[in-house]
Amino acid sequence: MDFGRKTPTHVASSQRIDIPFDALVRLSTDGLALVSHDGLVLAWSDAASAITTIGSEAAIGASFSALFNNTQALIGMDGTPAHVTLTPVSQPALEIRALATATSGGHLISFGPQRRFEQIEQLKNELLATLSHELKTPLATIKAFATTLRENPFDETLDRDDYLRTIDQQADRLARALDGLLRAARVNADQLLRRRERIALDRLLEDALAELPLEAAEHPVERRTLGIDVCGDPALLREILVHVLRNAMMFSREGAPIEVSGSTIGASTAISVRDRGIGIDAEHLPYIFERFYRAEPKMTASTSGAGLGLFIVRALVRAHGGSISVESTLGSGTLVTITLPVRE
Repeated sequence: MDFGRKTPTHVASSQRIDIPFDALVRLSTDGLALVSHDGLVLAWSDAASAITTIGSEAAIGASFSALFNNTQALIGMDGTPAHVTLTPVSQPALEIRALATATSGGHLISFGPQRRFEQIEQLKNELLATLSHELKTPLATIKAFATTLRENPFDETLDRDDYLRTIDQQADRLARALDGLLRAARVNADQLLRRRERIALDRLLEDALAELPLEAAEHPVERRTLGIDVCGDPALLREILVHVLRNAMMFSREGAPIEVSGSTIGASTAISVRDRGIGIDAEHLPYIFERFYRAEPKMTASTSGAGLGLFIVRALVRAHGGSISVESTLGSGTLVTITLPVRE
């Protein structure tokens, strides 16, 4: 079926391209409908039926404007497509997001649930707020402290070492935020596991703690890891432990111990990290692995983070063919268990 579209600039051929409607239907998770110039529905996908609750028997051959309200707004005054909220005439309370584009035979219309667009908009706002905080705050601190040092080169009352230490810490925070965002992009691109080798869990733990010198100094680590091996990419396994340990230390009072243990279960290794910190409310547990998710402000107000840590951890664990679970009691601490297959 010829949709009458101009050849995209990234397509080498200048020939018109015929795209069968059924091929688009198979590729798209959105609902799709083909409407003629005189407004009659010519084709209707199963997804369109599921989203709009209008079956193909009722839709095909019917007038599109008789099925939905607000259809005249689908094409803007200048002829460009516009996102429009439609409501089925039979169910005016059901809001559906639609977008139409002109074809040689009429219009191709895609449907999506209104709530999904609202969720995407909310996620975008949360991302912008997170980026603003995670990038702007350390940059502002670095700028302020560096300016003070530069403008007061001979002021002996300034603790220059303390200022430089703060600049260094904020630069590390900025680097972690950027690294988290880049890692999240790599997660989406499925570019994770590059190599796999056997490594002692005790050594892996030492390497992870070496990346947490300040946090680790405030929390004694009780370990039961001797004689336990894990299998995977050493750099990624270390990153998994760093994220989990940093969370455990971040949400525990100073001096509270962190317990790390390992065990062999059949052909898998289980790594457990337990803290005695503030814990996680049961209502938040189902969402802690979602991107940019952070618990309620009163629990995280004193901590920084983009809400990417556990999202990345789960992706890295899955890339190794493993699984991760979290058990927590508010006020009593959290137990994170990572299970990884042992492969030669």
